[in-house]
Amino acid sequence: MGKLPEDPKEPEIENGISPQLKQTLIVDERTESICPWMKGGNKMRLDAIEFVMNYETYVKQIEAVVRPEFKLIIHKMLEIDPHDLIRPEAYFAHENDAKGFVWGLFMREAKKAGLI
Repeated sequence: MGKLPEDPKEPEIENGISPQLKQTLIVDERTESICPWMKGGNKMRLDAIEFVMNYETYVKQIEAVVRPEFKLIIHKMLEIDPHDLIRPEAYFAHENDAKGFVWGLFMREAKKAGLI
């Protein structure tokens, strides 16, 4: 029978976190907790209040890049109260996640209208 491979050397653990895990986790400065969903050097967290404040900007960013036949959907989205879209305790790990959420709403409405 073949020889079993040797066990790899255990990584040095610092404060309960291995170097490999430390590279993939970002410490959220607001709560001082480890947040694995905030990878890629992103320390920004967008809460519901910030989302509501930025909602119109996100819709207008979509309006700037879509064809004219989508303008009715944009107008409809601008009339939506963003407070009705998310719960007060909700948050996004990054602003791009919030923009993606609004884009998803736009795509859903465009499909309903038969434009895509």
